[in-house]
Amino acid sequence: MYFEASRGSSGQNPYWRVAHSDDRVLVTINPDKSVGEVDVTLAETGSGFRIAVDDWDDWLEGECFEQCNHEVEREALAGVIPLLRSKLPTAEAVVAAAGMGKDSGSEIASAGGIVARISHEFAFEKFAARAASKGVACPGCGRFSRDYEYVRVERVSESGPQSHLVFLGCGREFGPEDV
Repeated sequence: MYFEASRGSSGQNPYWRVAHSDDRVLVTINPDKSVGEVDVTLAETGSGFRIAVDDWDDWLEGECFEQCNHEVEREALAGVIPLLRSKLPTAEAVVAAAGMGKDSGSEIASAGGIVARISHEFAFEKFAARAASKGVACPGCGRFSRDYEYVRVERVSESGPQSHLVFLGCGREFGPEDV
């Protein structure tokens, strides 16, 4: 019932668009830089998985099973992974299937205000975790590394500083919206 409810309401959210839907799996995406995630919901278990858009390819190649909490989830997921690899083999394919643009900017950031600032902080937490585990290319010098200083802002305000990474190689400060 949870799957059918999710599937039935999935077309009503302007920020999360459907990339694929059938009787086994629902795949939606929000490529906004403040969110940048794919959501996969399994019909068999009702389980949902959130995957960073940039990690989609790795997720399909096996990281997906690391998120499973039970063997039943692993089996259900194993049943749909071949379909997802075939229909949505890359992050770009997911974005295209949903009729969205990955690099179209952030509607949340362009709206500004405290919501944009808070959204940046949530996106930054995920971005910093990904940079620490997988690395990221510095937008200043282009070098790929995991060698960054994490600068976290404790109090979010409309005009104050925002959390960011500092690449130790060149000293460039940046956040998820810069990559």
